[in-house]
Amino acid sequence: MSPLVVVKLKLGFEAPHGGLEWFSGTGWLIQKDLLVTAGHCVYSHGHRRPHVISIKAYLGYHGKDSESKDYVELRHGYQVATPTQWAKAQHVPHDVAFIQLMEKFDNVSLITYEDTPNCPREETLLVVGYPCDLPANGEGGSLMHVGKGLVSYDINSSHSKGMLEYPISTFYGMLRCLSKGRSELTSITGSSGSPVLRQQNNELIAIGTHRGGSHSLAKNMATAIGRRLHTDIRYDRYEEFFAQVHNGLLRLDQVPGQYDLVKMRSLPNETDDSVLNRTY
Repeated sequence: MSPLVVVKLKLGFEAPHGGLEWFSGTGWLIQKDLLVTAGHCVYSHGHRRPHVISIKAYLGYHGKDSESKDYVELRHGYQVATPTQWAKAQHVPHDVAFIQLMEKFDNVSLITYEDTPNCPREETLLVVGYPCDLPANGEGGSLMHVGKGLVSYDINSSHSKGMLEYPISTFYGMLRCLSKGRSELTSITGSSGSPVLRQQNNELIAIGTHRGGSHSLAKNMATAIGRRLHTDIRYDRYEEFFAQVHNGLLRLDQVPGQYDLVKMRSLPNETDDSVLNRTY
């Protein structure tokens, strides 16, 4: 897997006294102009204005000093869709979002995805993202980290409740937090939105999107992909949905009820220095 298919996100929300308050997150490309991230990265119920206003997506990011390098590409978010179950009810199994970019990224591979396995499994999984405690020049969330481990999981178990659970550390500080019984800190690492990957025939395939720590101590969790009894998060449906909107086949007043769609303004010149210590 090329390291360039996982995206560093800078997410601007309206600040209480004007301007933008910037947060850090992770995303991954399923089309050259469409990426997946966690729902709470773009619709945060803790904010007075919960919808994200501006999104910067970087490929090849390696700290603020790398932004001027030729190998780093920057794109801006144009519109975002989340399941209405997340936007309206903060239903955790629907904590996922899709970001349409203004322009396509150039010369990149895409991450293949498939439905999260329904039957119990034991296999090696990877979580790839930008955790907050891997700093470069004092900036948290500036370096990519790969968490890896052998995982036994069953998304249909009573404790999983439709989520993909794994004891993989998504950032080095997680181990310190867990030792103090503070697993809730794993949900603000900057890794939210990372792909959860399994290996199949020498290819890494995404089977979920990381959202943070679960109520089970020493467990992280991801939203599952696919249609199940109480969730319907079929990524190909979102790809089709954005294609219809882009091609003018679907007007905004015709958006189906299962999608919560928001357009954003692009603020490429907005300062984002405050992103340093704010992460999802």
